[in-house]
Formats: sequence, C-alpha cells, structure tokens
Amino acid sequence: MSNVAHNADQNPLQAAIQSALAGQLEVVESVCRSQVDGEKALAFSLCAIGRACAGQNHQKIAEDLFRRALAVDPDCLDALANLGTLLVWQRNFQHGLRHLDAALTLAPGNYHCLIHAGQALMALDRQELALQRYDAALTISPKTGSLLFITGNILLNLGRLGQAAERFEQCLATEPENVNALNNLGAVLNEQRRFSDGLAVLEHAKLLLPESVSVVGNMCVALNELERFAETLDLCAAIAERPDLPAKIHNNYANALKETGRHHQALFHYGQAVDSMPEEQQSLLSLSGKTTPSACWRRGPLNP
Repeated sequence: MSNVAHNADQNPLQAAIQSALAGQLEVVESVCRSQVDGEKALAFSLCAIGRACAGQNHQKIAEDLFRRALAVDPDCLDALANLGTLLVWQRNFQHGLRHLDAALTLAPGNYHCLIHAGQALMALDRQELALQRYDAALTISPKTGSLLFITGNILLNLGRLGQAAERFEQCLATEPENVNALNNLGAVLNEQRRFSDGLAVLEHAKLLLPESVSVVGNMCVALNELERFAETLDLCAAIAERPDLPAKIHNNYANALKETGRHHQALFHYGQAVDSMPEEQQSLLSLSGKTTPSACWRRGPLNP
C-alpha cells in the first residue's frame, strides 16, 4: 500500500494506476473504493485503470482489472466491452466474442463492440454472422471505407457477387484511390464475365500501384478471356523474374503463351505453377482449355 502513501500530492487515479502497474491489484481496488460510492462506480473506476494499463501494453494487468470489475458488477458494459476487445486482440476469439455479445445485449448499437465482434467471427470463420455485425456498424457509420471493403470481401466469399460489387463501389465512392477495392471490384467483374469492365477498373488500379502482382494477375484473367494475349505476355514478362510469383500468374502466362503457339515456354510456366502450388489443378487442366475467371486475385491486402 506504500505506493499510494509515498506521494500525498499524487491524485488517487494516478496512484491507483501506479499500484496496478506494480501488480498490487488489491491496493487498486482499495483506492477506488475510497473514492467512489457503489459497486457500479467501483467497476467503472477499475475499467478506467484497466484501460490505462492496456494503453501502456500491460495487457495481463488490464485483463485482471476488467475481470475484477465484472466480479463487482456482472452487467458492467465497460468491462464486458473492454475485456472482450482485449481477448480478441490476444486472439482468444471465442471468449472475446462471448463478452462482446454480452455487451451488445446491453447496448446493441455499440459501434466498437460490433466491429470487434465482427473480427472475432471472421477469425472463427462465421462469415454470415460477421456480416451481420459489420452491417449493423455500417448503419452507424455508413461511409467508413474499411467497413465497406471488409463487407465486400465477405459478400464475395459468400458468392454474392452483385452485392460485393456494390460494396466495393461504395468504398470507392469514399476512397477513390483504394487499390484493394479497385482490385477486388475488378475480380468480381471478371467472375461476372464482364471482362472489359473489369479490365478498365484494374487498369486504374495498376496506375496507382504498378508493382502489384495481384492487380496484374486479375488483368491477365480479363485479357486472356478477351483474347488479348499479347498484352498478357507483356504484363507477365515485366514481372517474370520476381521470385514470389504465385501459381495463378504462371498459369495465366502459360495460357497466353499456349494460345500464341509458344508451347515449350507454356509448359515451363505450367510447371512453375505446379511447383508454386502443388495442389492447384487448374494449370494442368489448362493444357486443354482456357483459364476460367474464377481463378482470380481478390482477397486480403495486396502483395506488391
């Protein structure tokens, strides 16, 4: 208890934070009880100190304080929300989601709880429920580009291509130079067999980020389907020496080479595709037919 008594001029909150950082949680609770009236106020004070500790990267101490707050007041929204968020940050998604859902029962419109619950649900591969949480967050903040992009990706994963395209377009209305959204919109248009439209979007993305392999890969899908093989060859030749080319770009390159009569080179790149991703069967099938547009580049951040 000496941490509090050593400096009489120190305010009680700062003294409690210092005691918490020293691991003296009983002291923290004692200080808080001396300053507030009632269990709800005590729980709120413990959460405030927990947030301060989390902000200084003392996550275990913060977690213990949030749990103490819940022991005092099981319906403390602040404790449920903060503990749930902290557990999600720690990749303890199932337990984090349980606390966030409890918080959302008390406050269904809590924006941050909706976002972190969506993150947990995505990590648990529960995409439909994640979409519901993110959509609820979008009703609160409808022009948040990151949310529009994330929900576009979920809709794309779920095969709802029209809705996915709409979300990417909404994202681009807010963030016109979002290359990820441009790339994914181009991929959706390819899957809808709107290759000319997809190519126009992807060309804009390439102007913004010329070195993106993801964008080039989607452009090659469109160009091959439009039988503009010479352009595919130019794009692929420009990046052919890169060591990180994934299987599908080798496959698109090989398809264009095959269609232009360069069978030996095509076989080499089909082999590169198999070496890059042995389980990928598309490159073998392509020996007797064109690439289907479903072999697109669409999810996650770009890999320039």
